[in-house]
Amino acid sequence: MNEIVAFVISVLGYLTLFGQIIIVVLLVLLIFPKKKKSRLADLHAIFKQNALTFIFLVASIATFGSLFLSEVALYVPCKLCWWQRIFMYPTALVSLVALIKNDRGAIKYILPLSAIGALIATYHYIMQLFPNMLECSEEVAKCSTIQFAQFGYITIPVMALTAFVLLALSSLILLRK
Repeated sequence: MNEIVAFVISVLGYLTLFGQIIIVVLLVLLIFPKKKKSRLADLHAIFKQNALTFIFLVASIATFGSLFLSEVALYVPCKLCWWQRIFMYPTALVSLVALIKNDRGAIKYILPLSAIGALIATYHYIMQLFPNMLECSEEVAKCSTIQFAQFGYITIPVMALTAFVLLALSSLILLRK
């Protein structure tokens, strides 16, 4: 692995870790009711105001990250990686259009794409954790193969799962009245 690939994988690992911390914050925003004139209400308002930008950034980083891993790092995507891309790439485009037009209605499309992508990424990660329990075909690449594990657990499916959960939670916050 050359230095550029190692650096980008490290950056993606840190972004994933940071994303997992943000997931906790978003869950708090969703679960706890916002009381007027509280810090939580302020945070909720700030996030809601910038949610489309956040969604676009997450989807774009995930899209370009996956392209980097396959086209530059030369990791051959497995079937499940391709399925995850099918749900992430349109999310990046839809969120860009939504951001340009300031159209929060696009969340109706982003949420189902994110939810389905999260399910696929979860299945993919379980397949990596228990390769003998869940088999996959090796037509292109074996789904249970772990190319790297940042911090001992962040693999490509974990990165995708984190992005999809961030997108889904952000969408839910925007949908919430």
